[in-house]
Amino acid sequence: MSGLFWPECNVPTYLQSDIGVVKGCAKKEGYLMAGIISVMFIPAVWMFVYLHYKDAGIYCTPLNDPECVKKKRRNIIILGVVVTIALLLLLWVILPNFGSWMQMNSYKSYQIQSSQLEKQGLSHQQALKMLQKQSVANQQSAAIANAALLVADSNRN
Repeated sequence: MSGLFWPECNVPTYLQSDIGVVKGCAKKEGYLMAGIISVMFIPAVWMFVYLHYKDAGIYCTPLNDPECVKKKRRNIIILGVVVTIALLLLLWVILPNFGSWMQMNSYKSYQIQSSQLEKQGLSHQQALKMLQKQSVANQQSAAIANAALLVADSNRN
């Protein structure tokens, strides 16, 4: 998805120029996904907080006891703040770094495969062509497996 905004990220991992570009693209993708997920989940958390804040009186033993309602509402707000901070930290720190680590490992794997193929006597272009064929074959087999799962699920119903 980041290829829509950053053209250098619209290239398969094995064709990237260096590991810095791979890392940067993966971080951008992670930040983009964190933003999308934040827009979806943060309002949901606060809607949950609002609904429980509004109905805090029904959770008190003497129904609608003012002191109990005040304490419950304070606890609900604190819970909402803690959940929001934890969700933001999880999304904006861990997601981009995890994606970057995964893409760097993928890039290193392709580089190792390419160097092994070159050691076997293939030129750099031939090695890239073979890696591209392997990547396409992997995508096709994954698509066939997913299609088979969809057919099996539809037959089960």
